[in-house]
Amino acid sequence: MKPHPLFVAALLGAPAVASARDRVDLRARSEVAGPYVALGEVASVEVEDLELRLRVAAVLLGPAPEAGEERRIPARLVRARLLHSGLDPELLVTGGAEAAAVHLRESPPEGEGGRAAVEAAIVEHLRRLFGDAPDEGLCIEVLDLDSGGIPIPAGAEVLSILPVGTLDRGGLQSVAVRVLARGKELRHQARARSRRTRCVVVARRDLPARQDVGPADLETRRVDLGQVPGDSFATPEEVQARRTRRNLARGEVLRARDLERVPLVERNAPVEVVLERGGVSIRHQARALEPGFLGERIRVRNDASRGAYTVTVTGPGQARAIPGATEASSP
Repeated sequence: MKPHPLFVAALLGAPAVASARDRVDLRARSEVAGPYVALGEVASVEVEDLELRLRVAAVLLGPAPEAGEERRIPARLVRARLLHSGLDPELLVTGGAEAAAVHLRESPPEGEGGRAAVEAAIVEHLRRLFGDAPDEGLCIEVLDLDSGGIPIPAGAEVLSILPVGTLDRGGLQSVAVRVLARGKELRHQARARSRRTRCVVVARRDLPARQDVGPADLETRRVDLGQVPGDSFATPEEVQARRTRRNLARGEVLRARDLERVPLVERNAPVEVVLERGGVSIRHQARALEPGFLGERIRVRNDASRGAYTVTVTGPGQARAIPGATEASSP
């Protein structure tokens, strides 16, 4: 196997190493913006080395045709222009059409098609840079993309996105963007605002004090992370069996300090106890010897046997027997 050859770009600077996978495929038809035709506009340039790809795509093939006319660019002209630019065409795999039919675009593009793609690339890059925590959402919005008055055409390729400076307190981050468009490298500046959010439980309607809170009273909403109290709740399930300590307004974030736990089982109240054994559920009635909150273990008494044992509170007036628990006689 031959070693990787060296492209001697005498007119363009330092040499670059070519890969065995590098190739240039001429397209049968292409439209150009003019006034000159660059190789990257009429061919697919698949070169592994970035700097070399830019050099190949920027090779000029001559003037663009006049409006309404067609210019044919044969493959042999492409090879001649590569050689003239200091690039050995024999070291590239060339293919595609034998000639490219080139037309001038009737109206220059506005550039917004490419702008949307570049903005999407900026958002994705910053999302990876900042990272998403499992319980957090990251909202990123590109505020402005300064292209220096140069339109960004559809199909523009983002080469690199580099942060400039650090993220400020307002969530603003500046970035430098390099874009390859029509065989030319463009450099842009952009600013993006990021908001890190978290899902919290809020009141769906006004809630008066001393009211038991149920699913119909709650909803979730994303809030800026800096505005999320440390004692907030992430899911409505966390707010089960609680009541309000004070009046809560619609949309207000629920906090642990604003709620109090409600005992689901009162002392001396009847309790339905479920005992699961061998895939069979056995239900019987008992009486609570103490109040109990959701998930809490309490002692109950079997009225028939007068024996006391421990259960886990599962709901209002409901409990689950603990496997292996034995009854102890109760006075």
